[in-house]
Amino acid sequence: MLLLGQIYILFSAISIDLWLTSLAWVILLLCFNKIRLSFKKSILLFALLLPVAGTEWNYRVDNLNNKAKTQTYTVLNKAGVYNLNLLMGTAGYVSGYKEVAIETILLGVPKDENVYLNSDFGMESEKVRSKIIDHIKSNRKSSTYNLAWTKKQHMTDSSRVALAINSFGKLNVKTVQVNGKTTYKCTLSADITYPESSRTKITLGHESLYLIMEESIFTGLQDAGIFKTYYAHWSWTINDIADMYNYKDFFWVDDLIEKAFKFI
Repeated sequence: MLLLGQIYILFSAISIDLWLTSLAWVILLLCFNKIRLSFKKSILLFALLLPVAGTEWNYRVDNLNNKAKTQTYTVLNKAGVYNLNLLMGTAGYVSGYKEVAIETILLGVPKDENVYLNSDFGMESEKVRSKIIDHIKSNRKSSTYNLAWTKKQHMTDSSRVALAINSFGKLNVKTVQVNGKTTYKCTLSADITYPESSRTKITLGHESLYLIMEESIFTGLQDAGIFKTYYAHWSWTINDIADMYNYKDFFWVDDLIEKAFKFI
C-alpha cells in the first residue's frame, strides 16, 4: 500500500510535466531509505516540496496549455490532467464546494447531455433569492433570468453558487398549484465546460507567492472526447415565500471566505 501511494504521488507529478519536483521527490525518498515511512509521512515529505512544485507548475503551465491547444498531449499527460481534475473535484468537495466538485467530476464520466440534480444550494445566493422574490411578486406563471456574478460577488454573495452556475447561468421559476396550494419550482442551469482561455492567478499571501490556474489545459481532453461537456440543472421547491427569509446554510469553509471578504 505504501509503495502504491508513493507511485501515485510520483505519477501525479510526472504526468503534468513536473520533472524537477519528481526528481527531488525520488531523491528525498532515497535519503530516507533506511526509515520505513508511512503513507502519511510520505505525503508530509512531499508537502515540503510544494514551494518547488508550485514554482515549476507556474513555469510549466504555459507548455501544458500549448499542448492542449495543439492536441499534442501524451497519453501520460492525458492521464495526469484527468487525475488533476479528480483531485480538484475531491479538494472542492472537502472544502465545502460540493456542487462545483460534482460538476467537475461529472465532466470525466459517461452521462447524458442534460444532468438533473436536486439541491436548494442556490438559496444561499442573495442574487438568486431576489430573483425568486421578483417572480413571486409578479404573479407570473413562469420566469427565466440570466445570471452572472462579478469577481467581487464571487466572494461577497455566494462563492458556491457563483462557481457552480456562472457559466451561462439561468434561473427558471414556475408557479405550480398542488392540491390547491401554490408552490414554486426553481431550477438553476449552467453550461459545464472548460473554457478555451481562462487564467486565474491565486496569490498565496504575498505577491511573490502565487499559483496560476489555467483552465484551458483541460480543453485538450474535451477536444479528445475524454471530457464530455453538458448542462447541469439543479432543482428544488419553495412552499412558501417565508422560506426565502428563513433559509439556513451549513457554515463551512466557503462561508468563512465570504464573511472575511465582506470586511475587506
